[in-house]
Amino acid sequence: YVSPVHLSRKKGNKIDLIRVANAIYELGMVTDANGARITKKEYMTAFGRAFNIDLSDYDKDLSNSMSSSVAYEKQTRIFDEMKERHQEIYNSK
Repeated sequence: YVSPVHLSRKKGNKIDLIRVANAIYELGMVTDANGARITKKEYMTAFGRAFNIDLSDYDKDLSNSMSSSVAYEKQTRIFDEMKERHQEIYNSK
């Protein structure tokens, strides 16, 4: 299976996608076909395939992001943007 979806090459999109995927996993929203928990590595690899990108080293990207001098606000910006967009959609109904 080759996904028709590709992640935009905009700077920062990959790490933001990893942050979102990580939050989804940590919220316990994903399982295997039998309802059992899968490893984060399995999940991230499958999630990456949906966007035609390799996320097998997601942990290194997350670690580098956390240990760098990137401010907390920048690291959580994607979640603020998602919330704002959802509010716009909700309020437009």
